[in-house]
Amino acid sequence: MRINYWEKFEEGRFFHIYNRAGGSGKLFFKPQNYSFFLAKWQRLIVPYIDVAAYCLMLNHFHFLGRVKPITNEIKECILQEGTKISKKYLAGRVDYNTFLESQFKRVYGAYALAINKQENQHGSLFQKRFKRVQVRSVPDFWSTFYYIHHNPIHHGVCSDYWGWQHSSIFSYWYDIQSFVTCDEVLAMLDPDPAKALELLKEGHITFAKDYITP
Repeated sequence: MRINYWEKFEEGRFFHIYNRAGGSGKLFFKPQNYSFFLAKWQRLIVPYIDVAAYCLMLNHFHFLGRVKPITNEIKECILQEGTKISKKYLAGRVDYNTFLESQFKRVYGAYALAINKQENQHGSLFQKRFKRVQVRSVPDFWSTFYYIHHNPIHHGVCSDYWGWQHSSIFSYWYDIQSFVTCDEVLAMLDPDPAKALELLKEGHITFAKDYITP
């Protein structure tokens, strides 16, 4: 089955969202770059997409998120954006997918502008089109979830899940990033949070043992 890397965002659906630096360059140069990027993501994306998992690597990133259904609260958030696209969406001239794409472009644009200034460089920081693939089943959700947390191990930057700090795995055990929907994800495993956390730990261990490098 051919994968569509640019599927339209749909309400209530989970998506694996990722992008990387153009060419062989880096996205993150200093420790504070990671927190700056997450702050932009939290401001512009989290109001519309719940984050179940993420991992920021030196030259790319991965997020697993669910598009929030349109509610009056969401419409109010869109109104507060005050952009041309947000106004077009509220006027019924563009769809929700187009609005969300514009929010991602704002994140990438603001981040690229700051990094290019920091590094005294020019040109495109990101690849031009970010990828997003719809997660269509519960097994696919967990496979994507564990893969995202496994990414630092896969790329050889650490030997275990705790060796790379720019990952949402710490949110589940230490509540590092409040925007990660830990409670909702754990509830998918078991109503008892303690038992769910143990199952999550076992899931990570099993994935690491069974993972085969593509």
